[in-house]
Amino acid sequence: MSQTSGGIDSVVHRLWDLAASLRAAQDALPDQIRGTDGTGSVVVSLGRAGDVTGIDVDRDWSAHLDPTALGTAVVEAAGVAGLERMRALAQAPTDAPVRSQEPAPLRWAVPELADGMVVPPLEDVAEQAISALHNAASAVGAVPSVPADVVGTGADGRVTVGFAAGSLTRCEIDRGWADGRAGPQVTMALNEALGAARAALRAEAEAVAQRSAEIDTLLAAALAHLRPPDPAVTGTPHQGDHHV
Repeated sequence: MSQTSGGIDSVVHRLWDLAASLRAAQDALPDQIRGTDGTGSVVVSLGRAGDVTGIDVDRDWSAHLDPTALGTAVVEAAGVAGLERMRALAQAPTDAPVRSQEPAPLRWAVPELADGMVVPPLEDVAEQAISALHNAASAVGAVPSVPADVVGTGADGRVTVGFAAGSLTRCEIDRGWADGRAGPQVTMALNEALGAARAALRAEAEAVAQRSAEIDTLLAAALAHLRPPDPAVTGTPHQGDHHV
């Protein structure tokens, strides 16, 4: 456990206050926020957290949109829904308390090895650390100039939706497939693609959490080598103990 300086404590407390206010504002939002494209043919719904929960296409969409413009209309509706959510957040009441007095010093917990885990040799820890750094460097080097989308497809690949930074930024619908299809059929295909994209987002989040857990375990193993041995377990005196 280590203690931060007063200046950092103050900044962190303010960030916590801000996060609490944002959570309170988010909790005050309606269950769903909807956005519509300019023609009113497509409606995209967002949940409180800003995730896309549904896409609805009007039964007679083809009376207002050319099939080539349908995908663009979906992205437009998603953008409008995002803006509506931002407005709602700005207007939502927040009941989170704000600290007026000087914040108390913070204490930070460091990772600990799980019960029953044996502390690996220092050479193994070093090797794992080098491997982790290498993987991180490789990941950075592999990042393209344009952020890659998380993509989901429906209707046997005829419909595609893509997410970047959690927002729906891409929708492609095969013109030949969409031409002449009623809204409910298009809606079903879009939500099939949406479900696949959401599953990909969940898998990506789980992979990030797994990498974070592995780094925590590696840090805990390294810290275990820095701690003085427990004399009750090893019989070895702590550094600084005196013997007559």
